[in-house]
Amino acid sequence: MRKILALLSASVALFPAAAAHASIHWGHSLPAAFRQSKARHKLVMVDFYTGWCYWCKQLDAKVYPLPSVERTLQQVIPVKLNAEKDGIAYAKKYNVTGYPDVLFLNSRGTVVGQIGGFEPAPAFIADVNRFSKNYQQLQQMPALRAELAKQPSNAGLISRMAMLYAKTNQLSAASALLARLEKTDPHNKTGMQAPLLQKIADAHQSAGQYSEAIALFQKSLAVANTPYEKAYAHISIASCYLQQNQPDKAVPQLKATAAVPNCPPDILQNAQLALKQISH
Repeated sequence: MRKILALLSASVALFPAAAAHASIHWGHSLPAAFRQSKARHKLVMVDFYTGWCYWCKQLDAKVYPLPSVERTLQQVIPVKLNAEKDGIAYAKKYNVTGYPDVLFLNSRGTVVGQIGGFEPAPAFIADVNRFSKNYQQLQQMPALRAELAKQPSNAGLISRMAMLYAKTNQLSAASALLARLEKTDPHNKTGMQAPLLQKIADAHQSAGQYSEAIALFQKSLAVANTPYEKAYAHISIASCYLQQNQPDKAVPQLKATAAVPNCPPDILQNAQLALKQISH
């Protein structure tokens, strides 16, 4: 799980970034990229870097030159901006504080995905594919809305639409559909409430809205049906506290994670690792 592992691995950025691989046709203007995005129905991928960033250099040297990565980036409109020079205004707008920070934006400039920090090629490719797939699925939303108008109590359809909105950081729309799902299925007979609550909470956490995320993760515990849902809620709350430098509040949640019966091994391992790191 990335949540805890990301918190336990610190990066120090010291060296200048290398030039990006020539086979990727990088743009340097977001307005131009947004026009292309609208015309070509693709996401804009913005790589924010700095001249002193070691991991930016690693991304340029070890990830972007790979043919598999170059092929994957054909799904997006790639833009490179120096967060301290040509991209300073946009870095402030999107609250970019660590590097590299790779944002995925729709044609309106809304963030629908993010890769914060360095990722090796397999993880990077998987994330780009996931963000692009979610974006393409959004194009089906008008048809889904029409279907929901015909089946207003279809919990599966409500959940599917809400999940898609949550995955693309459209939290107001996702939350409205969550409320609709709770009214449609008040006793959570479908078992869809906890996964949706946690997906919306994930988006809040990624945006640094920790209080909102914690409240939603806690709410999901009340309707969680599986060991995974329970363990994920606890470790996610712990992660939110750790990201706010509150280890004392994180420890009880990590212990609660480990105490979940049949806790998934990967989550259990990460909880134990986090506890060990905090104790040192």
